[in-house]
Amino acid sequence: MAERTRRTAWGVIALVVCACTVACGPPLGGPGGAADSTAFLSKVRGLVPDRVSLYVERVPRSYRQLHALTLRIAKDRHSLVKQGVHLQSWGPQPSSGSLVIVLTRPPHSTTPSRQYYFYAARILQDRYGDAVTVNPIVQTPLHADSG
Repeated sequence: MAERTRRTAWGVIALVVCACTVACGPPLGGPGGAADSTAFLSKVRGLVPDRVSLYVERVPRSYRQLHALTLRIAKDRHSLVKQGVHLQSWGPQPSSGSLVIVLTRPPHSTTPSRQYYFYAARILQDRYGDAVTVNPIVQTPLHADSG
């Protein structure tokens, strides 16, 4: 479960709870699963004062699942570089239930950014499925200035 707040047009703070729609693991240390998500949301609704609006956003993956994928990509990073896929950053976006990946151009590459994006995105989607979202803006690699 992920939480965030949002200011409504009336100046009321609203609590947004992102609830995983699959059997996705324990919310706040419970035994896990979709039934726990329902029970958790019921408890949250009971704790929220009347002046606070509650919005529930269903997401396909829990933060726990996204964290595990984050670690898997970190472990796979060197094999991805061998395939020509260079990652600048990656991390969970709980509100969408996906992991966002930002690419960087390979050093000394002459391949156009758009062509490289499609190549790298296909490899990442084949490897990790729809759990990843690849940012279409490819970043220029940063180099330390030795001067």
